[in-house]
Amino acid sequence: MENVFFISRDSGRGTRMHTVVPKMFTLVYCVACLVTLILFVGCGGQVERDQANFEKDRVALGDVRRIGAGLAQSQQVTQIDLDLLKNLHATYPAATEVRQTLQTALQARQDWGALEKLLTENPEAKRTRQEQVYLAKVYIKLGRYNDADHIAGPLAEASQNDLELNSLAGHAWYYEGKYDDASRAFDRVWDALVASRQIDEIMMRGMIYFYKGDKARAIETLKKTIEIKPDYVAGNNALSRVYAATGNNEQAELYRGQAERAHALQTADEARRMRVASRSRDLERAFAAGRYEDSIQIARELLQSANDLQKPTLYEFLGKSYQATGRQTEAQAAFSEAARIRQQMKS
Repeated sequence: MENVFFISRDSGRGTRMHTVVPKMFTLVYCVACLVTLILFVGCGGQVERDQANFEKDRVALGDVRRIGAGLAQSQQVTQIDLDLLKNLHATYPAATEVRQTLQTALQARQDWGALEKLLTENPEAKRTRQEQVYLAKVYIKLGRYNDADHIAGPLAEASQNDLELNSLAGHAWYYEGKYDDASRAFDRVWDALVASRQIDEIMMRGMIYFYKGDKARAIETLKKTIEIKPDYVAGNNALSRVYAATGNNEQAELYRGQAERAHALQTADEARRMRVASRSRDLERAFAAGRYEDSIQIARELLQSANDLQKPTLYEFLGKSYQATGRQTEAQAAFSEAARIRQQMKS
């Protein structure tokens, strides 16, 4: 190795040239590398230690895999199980299986704020590409379009044929008012957008045509959303708005009426889902408190309006409540019905 030189000036003594001893430089460099290696290995070791300790905890392992199996079958996640996952994540924060199951559970419950907190536990530099893309989706759900743009924008520019990345970037850019950027992202994957029936992005592209003054192409594009989903509120509203701008009041009124009817149906469905969610929490609390007769009553009530995704979980609660009160025949019938519905959904 050649000597390394630097120059300094002594007041009144002129310029001096100093030589740094190469061996000392090499020693300092090696120590720095060693420290970096230790830190890196220590980080990896934390993941391995937490995962190993978690796998030794047979109760925790069984709970996480039970919840994971339920999620794989599109079962609802109870608040009791969600709290259990959060506690296990606090105990084994780096355990991959716990973290992934919690992430899936939070997504199933659409708890975007908690998901954002979980995904940002690791510094940005340590996140995988998959984690970054997932975080961008969460930011869009939260309406944090600038944060989504920060992630998805550069990724989309680097992968211009990637449907997912350009959809995300275009979505963020649209709501930031960056219409030229959004158009570019949507247009380079347009055929795939239409084929995959992504009506939100198609609607955005149609509205960009409208904002740019091309009403004919706006109507043509927006009609695609209605062809895909006739009760799409945003698409019907957009068409009503564009037709009104062209002076075609008859068509504007037609699509306005369709939007109002679709919105009324969605509002009623949302109210029903909120009632179901509230009573589901009542069911969880009753069961946890050992009030099994109340659990049976609430589960039966919910089953009257539940869909096939919700019914297996309700029958499981019903079966466990029957078991707790000594009614084994009714319990077995409830468990069998839960299994039958799950099998039917698979086929």
